[in-house]
Amino acid sequence: MVYAPVEVNSITTNQWVIYNPSPIMKINNNYIYNAGDNYFITRDYSFSGKIVDSLPLSSNNKFGDIVLLKTSGEIYELTYQDDTTDEPFVWKVLCDEQSYFKIQDDSGECKNYIINNIGLNSYIFDRPNDNYFVGEIITQTPSSWVNGKYYSLKYNLGSFNNRNYVYGNICLYENNELNIVLRNGEPYEIYYNGVENVFTGIYYGLKEYDGYSNKVNNINDLPSVRYKIDSMVMTIKDNNVKVYKMENNYIEIQLLPKTIFKDKLTGKIFIIIDNLIDEIKPGIKLNDVIVDKYIKANFKDISKSINLLNSTARIIRQYIPGTSKDFIKFNPQPPKEAINLNMFNVRKYHEYEYIIENKYNINNINIIKNINGDWLFDSKYIDLFINEPIIFEYYDQGEIITLLYWIKRNRISNTLIASSIFNGELLFENEQIINNKYILELNYVPIIGNYIILNGILKIPESGVYDITVIIYYKYVAIVDNYNVNNVYYSINMGNDELVKENIKIVNYNITQNNNKSMLTNNSLTMNILLNLEKNDELFIVYNNNDLQIDVEYNNCYFNASEIARNLRSRF
Repeated sequence: MVYAPVEVNSITTNQWVIYNPSPIMKINNNYIYNAGDNYFITRDYSFSGKIVDSLPLSSNNKFGDIVLLKTSGEIYELTYQDDTTDEPFVWKVLCDEQSYFKIQDDSGECKNYIINNIGLNSYIFDRPNDNYFVGEIITQTPSSWVNGKYYSLKYNLGSFNNRNYVYGNICLYENNELNIVLRNGEPYEIYYNGVENVFTGIYYGLKEYDGYSNKVNNINDLPSVRYKIDSMVMTIKDNNVKVYKMENNYIEIQLLPKTIFKDKLTGKIFIIIDNLIDEIKPGIKLNDVIVDKYIKANFKDISKSINLLNSTARIIRQYIPGTSKDFIKFNPQPPKEAINLNMFNVRKYHEYEYIIENKYNINNINIIKNINGDWLFDSKYIDLFINEPIIFEYYDQGEIITLLYWIKRNRISNTLIASSIFNGELLFENEQIINNKYILELNYVPIIGNYIILNGILKIPESGVYDITVIIYYKYVAIVDNYNVNNVYYSINMGNDELVKENIKIVNYNITQNNNKSMLTNNSLTMNILLNLEKNDELFIVYNNNDLQIDVEYNNCYFNASEIARNLRSRF
């Protein structure tokens, strides 16, 4: 409706006149679309149209057209003038704040953008397809940013590089700029450090917590047990709960409206809705599923078999020292959600050291889970020829994974099986391309054994534990000044893996200049490591030059291998 001049019977007077409104109208931070019979009201700051460098002539556009002015980030609509409904129509600002904009290119493909920093420093950036990200949650500005990485700002960065940021912004660092990808205060999820974090638009929370539970007399009481740093603790009074994180003291965590809490002490799973708790009762135990599938089902008769889940079995062989009588970690570790099929007991073994999750009695072997969530077994009663596996199972993406651990002892040997002296030189003077790494393919002369083969590769003859020692005497032609040599080192490698490394010795001529350093021209170094190796594993020595161009001489160097313990052959 507009108050405008209207002619009736050749007489012109100002009257209220109803006319079709603009396709989109903004009233008090709300947007009204299609005002009339089929209108709807929204606070969704999303628009579609064309991106322009300057406002086009109104005559080349139709009533209701939308454009994004690239220079300012403002969105304009072609609409009525202030005092008339007659043409020509004019461009008026529809939105002058952070918003989303969609265009359709010549191929018909739609592209979505976000407009940030309305004004002189405005910028347009790609809007993601969803509100789920993988990246890093930061609480302070890092010393350096990583291109192509998402950052969630768990602090108020404020103004940075002529751009404004607020608490909770999700940004992509690209082209050396920190680009906001969602509107301020919009909820999203970010996967960081193996955990799904949720930003509600106001605060951060987790969908799921693992921790311990304490019953309290008053819901405002702090947990009665002091757990280790970073532990999560839930206090319960009737059906009311609070969740705390142990730092120097207990800090209350603001929960999402709906949260899952897994109790490490009891194995129970709870759902928390608006700080009210309810235990999740499983409809069927995983063990029952396994029994039905593997025992009760007749696999020869497909009609009688019950294939509730797919299954995969994996055999893991682990060797332990021959004299070991302590708790030893399973290697590799079963997943934290894995269970023993014979789990029956839950109690504290040591107040702050171990929590026993089960006592699976295979030849008197106790299996425990420590307070860090690591699985261990008591090696005291593992004999030399145990012929039964320790079994774990867990569920992963519709499949039951069975882990069969065969634990064997090593036989003590401590025998020097290989020793070679080696000499030679690396000459870079005439090379056009200097590599970062050089395998020491020098002149190896065997002293004991013949396991150091061509090009200085030590080939392991039998599976077991080995003591590997390398002694290198090196000499440089001359001192080289003004090189940062901190990253020049030797290493013992297996394939692409550096098993142990030792930096060369350096001298600082002037400690006020970080790069005024030089290597000692004549020195030695020793590398030593204990390794559990398999038959036919290959070890070799690598000089990590890292672009330091200088000739090197080697004289009377040694490559030694001693067999400490041999893995006993299995009887299965």
